[in-house]
Amino acid sequence: MKIASCKFATLIIIVPLLNLALDCHDAGTEPPIDTNRVKLTVIDAGVREAYLSLAIAQPAAAETILVQRNGVSILRMSTRSLSTTDTIFADTGLTENTAYSYQASLLWKGTTTVKSNPVQVQTLTPTSH
Repeated sequence: MKIASCKFATLIIIVPLLNLALDCHDAGTEPPIDTNRVKLTVIDAGVREAYLSLAIAQPAAAETILVQRNGVSILRMSTRSLSTTDTIFADTGLTENTAYSYQASLLWKGTTTVKSNPVQVQTLTPTSH
């Protein structure tokens, strides 16, 4: 009789724990990529510069735009300073014949809410004329 009550007590403890474990799922720690909300596009690349277009749909006044190159911030500005939702910018001072990765994010009160698609840029090799 003691073994049966011990098994029953074990089941009472294990079954709820299993239910908790099965109900828990990782929603991910990364903000989602949403190209409908923020989209980054490569326009052109030169020997030491890259030209990109940033499009933001329905920017909120208190949002911040952050653009990163290879994971390092190169541009940070409030959406209040935008006169249009499409912005073209140049990243200068790059190294010739080098690959770079860019991604934009929208932040709300310092927390990233959504990211753009990542884009790759390859600067050109200088040529002699």
